[in-house]
Amino acid sequence: MEKMIVKTKNLSKKYKHSTVVDNISLEVMKGEIYGFLGPNGAGKTTTIRMLLGLIKSSNGEIRINGKSVTKNRIEVLKNVGSLVESPSYYGNLTAFENLKVIARIREIPDVRINEVLQIVGLNTTKNKLAKNFSLGMKQRLGIGAAILGNPELLILDEPTNGLDPAGIEEIRELIKSFPKKFGMTVIISSHLLSEIDQMATHVGIINKGRLIFQGEMSSLRNLNQSCIHFYVEEIRKTQQLLTNRNVKFNDHSNGFTMSKLGCKEVAAINKLLVENEISVYRIEEHKESLEKVFLNLIRKDEEKNVDIGSNRF
Repeated sequence: MEKMIVKTKNLSKKYKHSTVVDNISLEVMKGEIYGFLGPNGAGKTTTIRMLLGLIKSSNGEIRINGKSVTKNRIEVLKNVGSLVESPSYYGNLTAFENLKVIARIREIPDVRINEVLQIVGLNTTKNKLAKNFSLGMKQRLGIGAAILGNPELLILDEPTNGLDPAGIEEIRELIKSFPKKFGMTVIISSHLLSEIDQMATHVGIINKGRLIFQGEMSSLRNLNQSCIHFYVEEIRKTQQLLTNRNVKFNDHSNGFTMSKLGCKEVAAINKLLVENEISVYRIEEHKESLEKVFLNLIRKDEEKNVDIGSNRF
């Protein structure tokens, strides 16, 4: 049975009259890569800071491995690694020396430093000063610092931000390896759907502080609506035929489209057209992009909350 590693209940954060995080209830199971997705300013970093005990919540509960972060902060966070926003490092120290500073504080042996440098791909440049690192190498060093204590839970806030395509791919593949190779659960925040789509097994979508979707990536993909495009030669004859048979369709310049059709229905429509001497020269399935699904969820959430707000007066 899967074990829930992170659970929040009605987690909220308010600053004066502004609600930044609004009663969100996250559920992250052990072994997942959980994508925490939302536009810039949606409340992702604030939520992560609350998970890590860096800021206090205004309301709600946070439990990691079944224990309250509020009541057992030090004990709980021993098994959590994190990289929030940009990595911190000493520019005049090497990669090895940077990690050794952390290792000394946490009483971690030097052998673990070398293991981590190997994992994040800095073993060949471990004696290079951090100030001379590329942005991608600095991100690797930050991730190395986060996993130095071999945490059960790794929380990464926008880890590919600012990287070039090659750097993004390298960090992405590194993150994807953590659950299988090292048994880590990963929470990764991003405003880029394409990144979450390529890394995450599960996703939570936040908009204006509200959690508007949570589930498997496959469930999010299943929300995309598909339609079948029929390309025909005799458009007017086709439209008349379908109208007479009470078939619902949408016309387009080269034929017509129909939604929610299975294979048998597609075959039946095609047979109907052919039997009525209408030439069908192409049949295609068109699906909404995942980005469209994401934007539709945000739009529906905002429309719903506008309606709720207007009913208050």
